[in-house]
Amino acid sequence: MKTYEIDEISLNKLLKNASRLGAVQALIDVGMTNPTIGVNEAIKKYGKNNIKLWEKMKIIERVQKGMGAKQYFSVSDLNQAALHVKRYDYLTVKERNEIK
Repeated sequence: MKTYEIDEISLNKLLKNASRLGAVQALIDVGMTNPTIGVNEAIKKYGKNNIKLWEKMKIIERVQKGMGAKQYFSVSDLNQAALHVKRYDYLTVKERNEIK
């Protein structure tokens, strides 16, 4: 079993993020909030470039509820992507420029 050391600030941030994700998931599970949001709303909340990047990285994907229906994203997937993905860790300069 590996043991890791973490400073107090990082631990605090980790616990805060985990609590936030857990709270959102709990609200979704009990039906108090919608598990999906529309594409336009996601772009307003997270930014167009982030959405395009996360889709390109296949971290999030659009869901369509029927033929010709509005497209949605999972709120849980978006929250996890926003907390855990650092865009420059995964793409080359050329790839970053292509998504703009």
